[in-house]
Amino acid sequence: RKESLTLSDGPVRNAAIFHARNETSDLCWFLAGRPKIWEDVRLPAFPAGDADAVSAERTLPAIIDYFRDVFGHDGWNRRGGANHAYVHYGVNFTNAQWHGVCQYMQFGDAVASDDVIAHEYTHGVVQATAGLVYENEPGGLNESFADIFATLFTDDERIGENGILSFCPSLGRNQLRSMADPTNCGNPDHVLAAVSGDGQGQRPNVAWPDADDNDVGWVHTNSSLQNKAAWLLAKGGNHNGFAIRAFGNVKTGRLFYRTLSRRIASRATFAEAARRALDEAERMVGERADDFAPGDACNVRNAFASVGLLTGDADCDGRLDAAETDDDADGVLDARDNCPAAPNPAQADVDRDGLGDPCDADADGDGFRNGSDNCPQVANPDQADADADGRGDLCDDADADRVLDVRDNCPDAYNPDQRDTDRDGRGNLCDDDDDGDGRLDAVDGCPVDRNDAVDQDGDGLEDACDNCMLVANRDQGDLDADRAGDACDDDDDSDGLWDADDPCPRDTDFRAGELERLLDLDGDGVPTACDPDEQAWLNGASQGPIESFIENLAQEPVRLPIGPCLQCPDYLPGDTTIQVQVEAPLGALTRVVDDAGTVVGQPNVGQEFQIGPLQSLYFDAAADVSYRAPGGAPDAATFVGRRYFLEILPPPAEPGVGFPLSVYVRSNLP
Repeated sequence: RKESLTLSDGPVRNAAIFHARNETSDLCWFLAGRPKIWEDVRLPAFPAGDADAVSAERTLPAIIDYFRDVFGHDGWNRRGGANHAYVHYGVNFTNAQWHGVCQYMQFGDAVASDDVIAHEYTHGVVQATAGLVYENEPGGLNESFADIFATLFTDDERIGENGILSFCPSLGRNQLRSMADPTNCGNPDHVLAAVSGDGQGQRPNVAWPDADDNDVGWVHTNSSLQNKAAWLLAKGGNHNGFAIRAFGNVKTGRLFYRTLSRRIASRATFAEAARRALDEAERMVGERADDFAPGDACNVRNAFASVGLLTGDADCDGRLDAAETDDDADGVLDARDNCPAAPNPAQADVDRDGLGDPCDADADGDGFRNGSDNCPQVANPDQADADADGRGDLCDDADADRVLDVRDNCPDAYNPDQRDTDRDGRGNLCDDDDDGDGRLDAVDGCPVDRNDAVDQDGDGLEDACDNCMLVANRDQGDLDADRAGDACDDDDDSDGLWDADDPCPRDTDFRAGELERLLDLDGDGVPTACDPDEQAWLNGASQGPIESFIENLAQEPVRLPIGPCLQCPDYLPGDTTIQVQVEAPLGALTRVVDDAGTVVGQPNVGQEFQIGPLQSLYFDAAADVSYRAPGGAPDAATFVGRRYFLEILPPPAEPGVGFPLSVYVRSNLP
């Protein structure tokens, strides 16, 4: 039975969707933003032909409302934080992810289905609550909570079935995971291999550097254990001898939200999370919260017992089903626990001697005790250690590229991609002849491409790897990355304008629609976007007022970047106050916002636009945060900046009619 939720009819708080243009960003799009195609209810939806944008515009406000209205969780961070999503991210990026550092979601082409959007948004909620570390069991819990709330939100046990992703080939359709029957997608539905429908059960934790080879410790596989328990609680059913009553979506969601936000630590295990969920259920019964009544806590216990994470009480008589105890509380009864004195829910046993690794003094069975074994999880009876770094060769990674030396085609050079063009077993970084054509790289005009050594333009690059075969261009500049070098490309920035007709021939964002892309502030015929004089002013190189004539293209707010002051330091102290004085025709509305869209100015009335021909707006720069990269150049290692904008809504006018604008910026810095 489908359940319905009454969501808030109020405005969505601080939500926006951007078009990534199939590009990526290492700086959270700070230096090269992307077009905003939807914001709250103020911008129109993206054209209906873009399925990803339409899905995001429909789903993002709904999932924000869901967490706020059902759980009282306002925005991903509980404090109304910005909820941003980027669609069409990257090329051939058949995935989606929550970016924990930049704090936004990003989706590859044809991936942004409703449950995938809800799943990635929940990763942000997890970051703001339990902060589950993304590896091994806590990473599996992180994935599980994201699956649980996505499926409760959509009321559909399938994950990702409306996109192009597929990890369930046996089902004959695109789908990532199944909540109702995880084994349909090759995932366990019980901790123990002998009981689990997939025949493998919970996968063991994986130590670095091998964790990356196993999905950071099987996070998308082991997540199915808690997933199965949650779906049983929501919908009811029988599993491994336990009959579970249906709580429904709302009641189940509130149990798991309270568990996530109040009970579990960042490195919690599956067994710990199950115990914390049971503790919370018992508390909710005592409080009579969310319709929890006597017997409901036992129902929670049995749901987790059905997947091997707790000991069950099938008849709910208060006495646990098995006479045996579980001294280490790892969900495996002592009678069949290979390590009854230490938690080992996955029953990890590297040397398969029947003694679990936490209790085995020689876990890998190579004759050396764990404390003195230079590879305690890998059998290496000779204890070979070629570089004498105390780590055995079989588990050593001398160049720290997360490829063990025994498998590394270039063990002394960092090359995680293991690129080997000529497939001779030596990685390119330590191969003198990468393409195996008999010519050393130092004298090979095309070192990674076997070819006939023809160089028609004589620039030292052979035609096979020259992006301008008939025009000498040793630097191989290719601004728009279209494989046609700038030297022979009639449209360097791929904006649809030939270079001869393009006022900004090397500005890929000229048509982005931001105010600085449309203006010609000094009236010299060169747009602000690529005019060094105007850019110098925008970066604070001049204190004088700047006069402009803004063409009234649309009745939508537009933004003008403002530099805090002349020769401001890269880092601003916390007591820096900045004044922006604006002279504009009556009816123009202005305010100051930061790059997160937050109003930081101090207009006359609240946080609305200030109205009037002569306006003074004040704001305080963020304490100890740089507002520009040192030297004005991008610097990913040090730049954690904040940008400020004068946001202007032009006065009503006929299309094409402009108006004069004068802006003066000063600060209290000496």
